[in-house]
Amino acid sequence: MKLSQGVNGTTGMKANNTKQLTPKQKRFIDNYLISLNATDAAIKAEYSEKTARAIGCELLTKPNIQSEIEKRIKKIEDKTEITVEYVLNGLNTLAKTAKNEGVRLRAFELLGKHLTLFTDKLDTNWNVKRLSDEEINNLLPEAIEILKNTLKK
Repeated sequence: MKLSQGVNGTTGMKANNTKQLTPKQKRFIDNYLISLNATDAAIKAEYSEKTARAIGCELLTKPNIQSEIEKRIKKIEDKTEITVEYVLNGLNTLAKTAKNEGVRLRAFELLGKHLTLFTDKLDTNWNVKRLSDEEINNLLPEAIEILKNTLKK
């Protein structure tokens, strides 16, 4: 509990997300820190496979679980001295100085992925003009002619 100053200057107790974690939640956190996959972590923590996706997402929104995950990540970073900045600096150095072209390309690829420069998703947000029935009827003869010519070839 943290002490906080009340409205009239009095001191009161304020909760700081220290709600006790259940054994299942602890197993979820352990597994989440390994895979960074909430659904997989929920299944391995013995939540129902049918609801694992929803449960995993829900667990990640709970302040006490978020706090524990952040605390454990910080502990790992402090212990290993491996941070995002450290990894990115290493990749940047490899991309600039590696003698092997394959190593340099892979470093650039990983840097690009981190910056989400590459995506395997197709952009379906097209700005398509809706045609009226009259416009469609005017285009039909030309479309039919193009199809006839294509079929002749």
